[in-house]
Amino acid sequence: QESAPETSPNPTAGGVGSRLSQRETELLGHLAQGVAYKEAADLMGVSVDTVRTFVRRIYEKLQVHTRHAAVAWFHEANGRQQ
Repeated sequence: QESAPETSPNPTAGGVGSRLSQRETELLGHLAQGVAYKEAADLMGVSVDTVRTFVRRIYEKLQVHTRHAAVAWFHEANGRQQ
């Protein structure tokens, strides 16, 4: 029995970012701290390939093409300065 993917509470409820899963949001937080994919994978207990899949989905959902743009969105959504 599969359950629907969980989404995290998000300051942009109803917006683009509200579609990020908890794991995608967690990964984006790591990326915003400058963590490399391998380290993020280790911290999250997943493979580097899974991290790459999460990154691809994050980019698609946020409609961005770079890590810098995704991190900028993260900071803006969380009310932080870059």
